[in-house]
Amino acid sequence: MRLRPTAAVTALALLTAACAQPGAATPAAVPPAPSGALCTLPSVAPALSTLDWESARQQTVPGDPPQGWAGEYDAGLVHPDNRQPQLRVVRAPDPVRAGGAAARFELRRDDPVINSGTRAELSAPIEPRNAERWYAFSVFLPRTWARDRSPEIIAQWHQHHSVPGNPPLAIATYRGQWEIQTAWDGHEDAARVGAYRTGRWTDWLVHVKWSTGAAGVVQIWRDGEPVRGFADRRGPNTYRSDHGVYLKVGIYKWDWSQKRPTDTTRRFLYLDELRIAQTRAGVAIPRAAEACYRPSNP
Repeated sequence: MRLRPTAAVTALALLTAACAQPGAATPAAVPPAPSGALCTLPSVAPALSTLDWESARQQTVPGDPPQGWAGEYDAGLVHPDNRQPQLRVVRAPDPVRAGGAAARFELRRDDPVINSGTRAELSAPIEPRNAERWYAFSVFLPRTWARDRSPEIIAQWHQHHSVPGNPPLAIATYRGQWEIQTAWDGHEDAARVGAYRTGRWTDWLVHVKWSTGAAGVVQIWRDGEPVRGFADRRGPNTYRSDHGVYLKVGIYKWDWSQKRPTDTTRRFLYLDELRIAQTRAGVAIPRAAEACYRPSNP
């Protein structure tokens, strides 16, 4: 078993159709907005948390994390060769999923270890025990995101710090593939679910009813399609604990902190349109926002 210790929609068509029932037809892709278009993208229902990087309170990085989030990155670090921090807000011509801004994360093999690992992440508040949540986010892997024998996590749902072990759920890349990692009491698994594609946005939608028993639900969609093995997984999906889990996004590469074999020394990616909600409607973007869709060039 190859898992590491450690300290979220869909194509815009799914975002706009996110209030529909699972299995509903996906609308055709919408055309790009005119160059330079800026739009406001309200959710169709209230979200518990949103990171779309459009408001001033979300553009405080790297100095301070967005309001309501914690930073697990070095706010003062600037990589000397390209003058890039570990986290910053970008605008076109950098990739932007929708609206006018996105976040760029960058990690190097020799970056300082933070919370026992090499990471540049943002952490959401911890959720109530046995909560039911919908998570939506888009990630852009650049063409330089080369195949590596060493995995990296780009989203993880982590247990409380008092509970040891790997995170109950994580989305990673490994040897050219997307990988879904799961762990809880007496269980650890890593399932490869298809090749990742670079130079484009990948949209994730994740629905979880957190539970240590039969009430648990995990459903994951990638670019509007159910992920193999995670279309409707039922049963335990988290650790026995008095606490819930919390979402972390960015780049986490455990092997770099452990000086293990790796084929890369640098990773960077873009993150946009993250929403956490109690319902599917809460992570949706209304059809009126389709004109804000801006697929970026590689």
